[in-house]
Amino acid sequence: MKFIKIIFITSFFIACITGYFIVQKNTLRPKLHVETLLVGVCDNCPPYMFKNEHQLVGYDIDVLAELGKRMSKNIAFKIASDDDLQQFLKDGTVHMVCMRPNHAMINNRIILSDQYKELKIPFKNTLYELEEDGTLDDIAQRWSVIKK
Repeated sequence: MKFIKIIFITSFFIACITGYFIVQKNTLRPKLHVETLLVGVCDNCPPYMFKNEHQLVGYDIDVLAELGKRMSKNIAFKIASDDDLQQFLKDGTVHMVCMRPNHAMINNRIILSDQYKELKIPFKNTLYELEEDGTLDDIAQRWSVIKK
């Protein structure tokens, strides 16, 4: 009987110590979190994205700003050529890029980096919400962008 008590107490002690270290490991692990999403864009694709008196404006810029607002994230833009945008995407310099328009559907032009995908921010869901509630149409009217 005494032997069973010793085994039980030892097992309980080991379980407590193991649990303690598991909790410590999980609370000390760095959290993957960003306040500002960095988006690579070009600046010469009117009406989608272009510079107007040193300010980046356009349909895509407004959509990205609205996405940031809805995801509670700041959006910062990094202007570059298409080739540089591809490289930034590969090396994780930016969280996403908004490529030159080949048609008006923005969800096919925004490409997420692997680094961004790790953040697990609900980008696609938020984009669909913008489409469902008419925000994309409102922004398109402002910039005279025709949805195809």
